[in-house]
Amino acid sequence: MNARALFRIPVAGAVGAALVLAACAAAPPDAAPTPSAAAPAGTDASDAAGPPAEVSATPSAAMPAAAVPAPSEPEVRTAAVPPEPAPPAPAVLRGLSGEELTRLLGAPHFRRVDDPGALWQYRGEGCILDVFLYADGPVYRVTHFEFRRPDGRTAAEADAAATGHGDPERCFAALVGAGGRG
Repeated sequence: MNARALFRIPVAGAVGAALVLAACAAAPPDAAPTPSAAAPAGTDASDAAGPPAEVSATPSAAMPAAAVPAPSEPEVRTAAVPPEPAPPAPAVLRGLSGEELTRLLGAPHFRRVDDPGALWQYRGEGCILDVFLYADGPVYRVTHFEFRRPDGRTAAEADAAATGHGDPERCFAALVGAGGRG
């Protein structure tokens, strides 16, 4: 073998090592090492490779950047929180017994009985609910209800004057949430 051929072997090895190292430089720094096919069975590929080699920061023309997979972002999952149920509409009052009404709104602030009817009053923040119950045999049942403001205007009149629309549902939702206590 001549001297020129002996010189080409180390040069070819150095060029090959440079290409391998350049390919490593293109990989993201947080990418996990892939196991090497040359690693003996039962050993970690990082053990067989030895200490990490210094890598050039310049990208290699031999390995295009598109061939390097981008690091994927971890998937973040959140627990679904069921929405709170909407408060019932005031229409649910009609037909309730006195006992059912107490379970829904709590004890009334004011109660007046004039047989065969009764008036129960619930007070919330800025609103009053008057509930009219009439005897249905031994049980009193809701036959009518009305929302109003402490100044005597109905809730619809007061809300319409302030906001352009009436909203007794807001008063009812507050009373249901407070258990009838304002």
